[in-house]
Amino acid sequence: MKKELIYLGNISYFNEGAPFPLSAGYISAFTKVNFPNQFEIKTFNDPSELEYCLKHKPPRILGLSNYSWNRNINSQFVKYAKSISKNNITVFGGPCFAANDSKWLNIFFEENSGLDFYVQGEGEKRFSKLVESCLKYDYSIKRVRENLPRGIFYKDRKVCEGREEINIHQDSLDDMPSPYLTGTLDKFFNIHGMIPIVETVRGCPYSCTFCCWGDPSFNRIHSYSVNRVKDELAYIASRTKSKQLIITDGNFGILDRDVEIAKYVRELSIKKDYPKNIYIYFDKNNHKRIVSIAKIFGKLIQVSLARQSLNKNVLSNIKRTNINDVIFSKVKQQLKEFNIESKIELIYPLPGETKSTFIRGICKLLKQIDFRNMEIRIYPTELLPGSEMATNKSRKKYKIRSAWRPIDKAYNKKFTQIGACEYHEIIISTNTFSMDDFFYIRRLHFFLCIFLTYRIYQKIVELYYSINHKRDFIWFIGKMLSVISFQNGVLAEFFDKFEKDIRNELIDSKKYNENSEYKLYRDTTMRRINIYYMIKLLYEDNRKYHFAFMKLVQEMFISYLKIDKKEIDKAMQDIEENIFDFVKIEQWLKEGNLKENIKEIPHDFFVIEEFSKNYNGNIVDTLDKVHYMAYPGHFNKLVLINN
Repeated sequence: MKKELIYLGNISYFNEGAPFPLSAGYISAFTKVNFPNQFEIKTFNDPSELEYCLKHKPPRILGLSNYSWNRNINSQFVKYAKSISKNNITVFGGPCFAANDSKWLNIFFEENSGLDFYVQGEGEKRFSKLVESCLKYDYSIKRVRENLPRGIFYKDRKVCEGREEINIHQDSLDDMPSPYLTGTLDKFFNIHGMIPIVETVRGCPYSCTFCCWGDPSFNRIHSYSVNRVKDELAYIASRTKSKQLIITDGNFGILDRDVEIAKYVRELSIKKDYPKNIYIYFDKNNHKRIVSIAKIFGKLIQVSLARQSLNKNVLSNIKRTNINDVIFSKVKQQLKEFNIESKIELIYPLPGETKSTFIRGICKLLKQIDFRNMEIRIYPTELLPGSEMATNKSRKKYKIRSAWRPIDKAYNKKFTQIGACEYHEIIISTNTFSMDDFFYIRRLHFFLCIFLTYRIYQKIVELYYSINHKRDFIWFIGKMLSVISFQNGVLAEFFDKFEKDIRNELIDSKKYNENSEYKLYRDTTMRRINIYYMIKLLYEDNRKYHFAFMKLVQEMFISYLKIDKKEIDKAMQDIEENIFDFVKIEQWLKEGNLKENIKEIPHDFFVIEEFSKNYNGNIVDTLDKVHYMAYPGHFNKLVLINN
């Protein structure tokens, strides 16, 4: 008997740095166990591969994991699948889904006209019930709709939900077949650049309004056994070519047993040389356990201490509590003693936040931390479908205005027939935070990146605090912004372009929602603006912007801080000696003598090799591309000799 085909995917625009399609792997493994020998199930992450298979061997069921970073290409895929065969069943699943918002649901199904069903929440049992109904009713969509569990949505004349009550949680998560131990994800070990990803628990006990996991349906924590987790990690370590591991838990360290898992990962790293780097999010409240686990992991991790805001009213609005200042100071001191990298994360603007309270929060952090050992990272607030903050009630209460921003160039691609561009919906103003405030913080964000996050000009910050303790460095950045705004010349030219780009990248929500063309592939250059402009600042046009910037800093230190010129010149010399000279590399490439001179270069040879392979005649564009390939998220490793 011929087996029916099921295609399952967690579609990614790229392989390099992409995680294994874990969610699709779980659905696949569970379906195989529950319907033995009835289906041929294939798992995808590559759009080109899925597109080819849909065209040449269409499935009866297509299921795609739907997230904020692949929703537009998913929409194109279900339309494409239906254009090939109207008889196939198309399904989405994932957390970014506003199940309780009837207006949003109607718009969602209208925009995804090729979609038959959406599976909300944990999907294994619900998808299995959907498959069971498809078999029972010979894939008749009308009859399948009449026999579905709660948590599966579809549109008839209106959006409806299945009626059957089922328990979607397993008695033990170990009863869920492992996508690794069953071999379901084996093919992805052979795809260069892909990163294994594991989960050790499901659920989140917190109710942060900006997060999909804040929904009450996700509040219960249930876990895999330690032995199951260890077996998966050992399986991965024996097969992967990657040096990285992603642990997808939202709150690693929330359980006592996480210490044992951390010890096992560390043991694997020593014995198997895997992993060498772990991407992980720690629980925000179990500070003692976080420090214990961080000490075990050591150099394998960077600890993220997400604060989001330091204003009590804002934290109350978003239903979040942070560890108190005393405990925070203790944690950051312990991390410093153990020589463990860490970072602070803030997001803006949150409900109730003002420009002043946000800046005061940054100033407070600068008093609390050693900026030489801890990064400060700030991000615009993203509105996620399914989160409380994205509801109509919340938008009206806080007068939230949003815009859509392209994620970056990696999420804008055209494949053979299918192309799409992905965006994040971000908050650009509230009843306490104007658009002018948003763009001011956006400019401040760029300066924080060059001085503190990526530490390009860190010596300036160190010198500032060595001579001036009355005002925070944010005051000095504010002065720089003010001086530049009244200048003509090179820096005015640079920041005028920056200002234009940070405004032009935003698409008004009404305009975005009314024009579906935005969601298709766009034949235009998209960039992460901060990264791109840092490269321009350092290297464009024989480094003219960099030298002008350094001159301005020097003049301001002398005029505002009354510092001796020799002191500021020494700091600038240290900065200059630590910035890698890609202008010289470019010159050697053009002259054809890079190999002869490469031994003189005190830098990462991998970066130099990638730069020379991808050089296109434009140093800025080339470095922008190499950054994604070499050190995404770690710009300092690209451009600094000692980072």
